[in-house]
Amino acid sequence: MIRITEENIRQFAELSGDHNPIHIDKEYAKTTVFKRRIAHGALVISYISREIAKEFSNSIIRDISFTFIKPAYIGDEIIITLKENCLSEENIKKIDISVINQNRKQIISGDATISIRRNNE
Repeated sequence: MIRITEENIRQFAELSGDHNPIHIDKEYAKTTVFKRRIAHGALVISYISREIAKEFSNSIIRDISFTFIKPAYIGDEIIITLKENCLSEENIKKIDISVINQNRKQIISGDATISIRRNNE
């Protein structure tokens, strides 16, 4: 489980240069459809990339696609699930991606194609 924190949002905004007020301005966020600040979508995707690297060592993401269903909010705890879908070639895997929050609501769905490098490659 990964907790989305105020510090995560601040650091990601600094690192990426994405200072959209929906992420960093509490008063502005109150005027939006979300009514509060949301995490950068790319921040959540970076956690997915981390989980792919942990679960499939020596992997390289070749293709990845996401649908953002709901936002992740500061304080949310997210769970990322990766499910191997099929093996299209010897070292190519297709995986399904699901991200849910602490209320078991899906916030992101997607899929990826990854290459698994062998030690001699």
